[in-house]
Amino acid sequence: MTVETTSADPLAQLAALDTSWAVQRSPDGSGYLAFLDFDEVIELDADQPEDSLDKLLAPRPTQALSFSGWVGFFSYEFLAGLMGMNCRAKRDLDLPGGWFGRPRSILRLHQGEVEVESTSPDRAEEITRLLASPPPMDEAVSSETFAAPDCNLDFETYRRIFLQAREEILDGNVYQIKISQRYVSEALIDPLLAFRRLEASNPSPESFLLKTDDFSIVSCSPETVLLKEGPTLTTRPIGGTCERRTEESNGETVDAFLGDTKELREHNMLVDLERNDLSAVCLPGSVKIKRFREVETYAHLHHFVSTIEGRLRPDATISDILKATLPGGTITGCPKYRAMQLIDKFEPCFRGPYTGSFGTIEDNGNLRLNLIIRAIVTLNNRCYTQAGGGIVIDSTPEYERNENQIKARALLEAMQ
Repeated sequence: MTVETTSADPLAQLAALDTSWAVQRSPDGSGYLAFLDFDEVIELDADQPEDSLDKLLAPRPTQALSFSGWVGFFSYEFLAGLMGMNCRAKRDLDLPGGWFGRPRSILRLHQGEVEVESTSPDRAEEITRLLASPPPMDEAVSSETFAAPDCNLDFETYRRIFLQAREEILDGNVYQIKISQRYVSEALIDPLLAFRRLEASNPSPESFLLKTDDFSIVSCSPETVLLKEGPTLTTRPIGGTCERRTEESNGETVDAFLGDTKELREHNMLVDLERNDLSAVCLPGSVKIKRFREVETYAHLHHFVSTIEGRLRPDATISDILKATLPGGTITGCPKYRAMQLIDKFEPCFRGPYTGSFGTIEDNGNLRLNLIIRAIVTLNNRCYTQAGGGIVIDSTPEYERNENQIKARALLEAMQ
């Protein structure tokens, strides 16, 4: 069924639906996919990742929809557990190790119309009626409901951690390590409103919203960490960041970025890491760099991005792929396992959804999984956002902390 709308913002239609849902950009970028009416939900346990994954990937009857499968997220700690690492950082938020649901209804949202698909004709008609006259959204967020954010690391604490990380690099234990900071604010804001604002200010190819009864995640992620279509496996690592300055022309800033030895070296290292990850599950000689070190521009930042593809081994399972490639190396460091051990040692609390992965797992074996960055978690009337940067031998604590603040600012400004 199709509903014609007059709204320039197709996401506004979702205000009519009082339910849990997941929304992501459509693969071609022309609109959004909304998944709802979950007939089965699984919350993953980061302490028992193998058992949880087996339960998630167990065969189920195919749904009578154009999409049949799961939509949801893996936390960073859950993915670390699949690698055999037992993270000990303090888990100070009441969030699961992951959340996946099987939708019975799908909406395709475009400017001017919404296509409704459901396993139940009656439900499809009900959704169509609700979308035909959605209630107006309250766009206001008063200053009384948004408090200035606090950071879990002041500069001196961050500097101390930075110097410890740099010692690990000087000792040859790692080449790079990503240290993040978490910001929290008391806030009363609707997750859908937050998502609409982020999409308006910083549209991104892997943006998403997951709204459940207990928590929500809103993200304007730019990074596709894993795309599986048949036997082809693709990743698009982002490494290397430059602030987009309003007082300079984009061409001037990009030229300087392309000549930044530190950022170029960081990106090259991450490309090698991702090639190695794909090689663990792909046919020998099939892993190729399709696009190398392109500059992509977003609202506040420029990034280096490469595209790497490989052809899967016939015996490689979904479990094998997840264990070999996640968490994405662009948010851990290199070598990945040692960098993750140091992250667990240095950072004061767990990451949760941040630097985990959101997306879809189809019953036919296809995957679309992003990297959860540029994200806001809403829980118990608080907003949490986290940002990190890569520390290498010639980094400085002032530069890296400023980069983290720039990334967080892009999110926090949208909330005010």
